[in-house]
Amino acid sequence: ALELIKDSNLRVKLLENSMRLNSGLANAGFNMGTTGESPIAAIIINDKDTAVAYWQNMMQEGVYVNLAVPPATPNGLHLMRCSLSAAHTFEQIDYMLEKFIAVGKKLNVLD
Repeated sequence: ALELIKDSNLRVKLLENSMRLNSGLANAGFNMGTTGESPIAAIIINDKDTAVAYWQNMMQEGVYVNLAVPPATPNGLHLMRCSLSAAHTFEQIDYMLEKFIAVGKKLNVLD
């Protein structure tokens, strides 16, 4: 498996995907809990009720995200987390961004 990864463009594609999602979320105005180099994107939600509503709305929109709340998170953070792979397309990532932004506006997480 390590030889396959070493000799492929999978790492490059994963980094491109990570940068696209994380920077897209940050540019939209989300409070980020991750950096662009992470294949895990996390946005910080101010309270548990909003975080649960966000998670439910994203699932209804067809985007699977993980809801992470205390005590499973550090410093009492409420997070929407999703993981990327090299197999995701830019179209899928753009769809995720569109839904993150729409739900963020709906729930007053974004202006």
